[in-house]
Amino acid sequence: GGDGVSPAYGTKTGLEANEPVYCTAPSACQTVTDTVRATCTGWKTYVVDPLTRQRTFEASGSGTTYEYVHDGRWHQLEWQWQEEFLVTVTAGAGGTVSPASQWVTNGSAAVVTVTAEAGKAFSRWSGDMSDGGRFSSTFAVTAPVEAEAVFGNLIYVATPETGTTGSPFLQPTALKVNIKATQTRTKRTRV
Repeated sequence: GGDGVSPAYGTKTGLEANEPVYCTAPSACQTVTDTVRATCTGWKTYVVDPLTRQRTFEASGSGTTYEYVHDGRWHQLEWQWQEEFLVTVTAGAGGTVSPASQWVTNGSAAVVTVTAEAGKAFSRWSGDMSDGGRFSSTFAVTAPVEAEAVFGNLIYVATPETGTTGSPFLQPTALKVNIKATQTRTKRTRV
């Protein structure tokens, strides 16, 4: 964030004692990039030691305006911005996702409806996804996300406990099966 602040970012010199400086930031949401936008939520001021550059917190407030009156000390004004990130998702073969895109506040959760076709199940996300959200339709957002829902086939295994239909489970993308071959020998007798 920060486009359109007045005075512009940087150092303002040549102020007289008790001279007021009217500071403003845009009240509307600002586009930072195609996938990041920010809204000014307030300000903080610090007194700065000119020798050590160490900052000491002075005051804070909400809103997009601040009136500074020069008292002879160095001050720093820091605008506070709430970022939002674009979350864009698509569906691979076997299902759908909704919404396809949404803006999510930094640190909040994106909620996506993931619907699998008959005989399929949601497996995971591929793409810009943290490991914590890779297998869920709700995930925390701390950066822009572009991901695709991956669906897998449901397969059934019959066991003596479940009968002939078995219980469904998701077929993994890579399934390693070890099959032990057994031979049946038939003895032949000549007559």
